[in-house]
Amino acid sequence: MSIYSFINNGGAIAWIICGLSVIGLWQIAWKFITIHRFWKRERTTLPEKILRKLRNVEANSIVMLELIRTETSCAFAPLEKGITTISTIASTAPLLGLLGTVMGIFETFGMMAKQGTADPQALAGGINIALITTIVGLIVAIPHVVSYNYFISRIDSERNEIENEILKALELKLVVHS
Repeated sequence: MSIYSFINNGGAIAWIICGLSVIGLWQIAWKFITIHRFWKRERTTLPEKILRKLRNVEANSIVMLELIRTETSCAFAPLEKGITTISTIASTAPLLGLLGTVMGIFETFGMMAKQGTADPQALAGGINIALITTIVGLIVAIPHVVSYNYFISRIDSERNEIENEILKALELKLVVHS
C-alpha cells in the first residue's frame, strides 16, 4: 500500500492532518534556520548592543534587571515568532486523529445498525478510517512536540546566557568604577 492510498483511506481528516503537517514542517525548518542565523550573527554583539542602550541609565538593580530582561526579550522576539504554529499543530493533530477515530467508529455502528449483523467486511471500512486517522495524527504530532520543546528550551537557554553575560559585564563596570 502506498502512502497516498494509506492517507486516502483515512479520508478528509487524514488529508487535513497532512496539510497541517506540511505547514508545521515548513515552520520547523524555517525556525532552525532562523535560530542558527540569529545565533551566528547576534551572539557576539547582542550583549554589547544592550549594554550600550543601558549605559546612561541611572536605576537601581531591580529596575536595571527589568530593563535587561525587556531588551533581551525584544531581541529574541523574532525567534519566538511561529513557535505557536508548531505548538498548535502538535496539539491539534492528535485531536483531529481522535475525531477521525470517532467518525470511523460512528460509521461502523451505522453499518451495524443498517445491516443488523456484525459482518467483519462491512465493519472494516469504518475501523480502517479510525485507525488511519489516529496513526496519521500521532505521526504528525510527535515531531512537532519534540521540535516545539527543543525550540523553547534553546531560546530560553540562549536568552539566559545573554542576560548573564550582560549582568557580569555590568558587575565588572561597577567594580571598576568604585
